Amino acid sequence: MRAVGVVAVLGAFLWALWGQIDEIGAHEWRMSWAFIVLAAVCALVRGPLIALPWWRIVRGWGYALGWWRGVRVYFHAGLARYIPGQYWYVLSRALLAEREGVLKSVATAATLVETVIVTGSAGGVALLGLSQVPGWPDGVGALLLAGGVLVPLALALAVGSDWSARFWDWLM
Repeated sequence: MRAVGVVAVLGAFLWALWGQIDEIGAHEWRMSWAFIVLAAVCALVRGPLIALPWWRIVRGWGYALGWWRGVRVYFHAGLARYIPGQYWYVLSRALLAEREGVLKSVATAATLVETVIVTGSAGGVALLGLSQVPGWPDGVGALLLAGGVLVPLALALAVGSDWSARFWDWLM
């Protein structure tokens, strides 16, 4: 079933590309090395920042995990995402973090909280984008805009509280 889905998506992409082939050929392509270098720098800087939420959660819960050790745990565990099932990274992160002195339950809970934060933030960004759709009935755009601001804010306040740390500790 997965192979059928991949073929369908790839076929749809190629069909859309073929429909625009004349426009693509007629476009004047100019490469800007400055933008390519800037993109490479952004990609390199972005890498360690991806681990920041998880690391901050672990640190906030009282574990003295160093920054670069946290980045190493985060990215080495991320390699397990490519094993079928895709959630092996959680187990891998828990085991690697345990070697650094973080309880497996804490590393797992931090991964769960990080996932909630990232998903909630993406939902907030989606609501902000949807608020800009023209033609919404009165008040819908403003409601979506408010939701786009309040959802991530509520998540940040809830996750950053002492109550949150006690709840996740109890859950794990």
